[in-house]
Amino acid sequence: HEDFVTAVFPVSTFWGFGIAVLENEHIVIDVVFQTFPKKVRHALTIINHFLMLAVNLLMVYLSIEWISKAGKTMSNGLRIQLKYLYVILPIGFAVASVCVVVKLILLITGQDEKVRFKPEPDLDDLIEQMEAELSSSSD
Repeated sequence: HEDFVTAVFPVSTFWGFGIAVLENEHIVIDVVFQTFPKKVRHALTIINHFLMLAVNLLMVYLSIEWISKAGKTMSNGLRIQLKYLYVILPIGFAVASVCVVVKLILLITGQDEKVRFKPEPDLDDLIEQMEAELSSSSD
């Protein structure tokens, strides 16, 4: 049924928010971000995560409000109230909020580098590695 597919897509999307945060797969303009010194990038990352937390918590609240108004409508194909499909919104944003809090704790305590799922290459480290390789090959 079309309603089922329509329901499954948001489930996968909103459930994936938290995973994206933990794996550093959220949107960032890397070209600009990598030009800043390491300490500035770290501070900006923490600020960014606090902003993400605020938006996620706001979306939990707003989606609950929206479900209370629009959720009583019946779906045409599945013949269930839409609130049972829409409930993934606040759940997804709540899961993402927990993941952001975990990430903030790791960032603030300096443990983020040790717990990363997919470490991002640091521009400074890449430059140092390339310079070392170039100097060793010229010897």
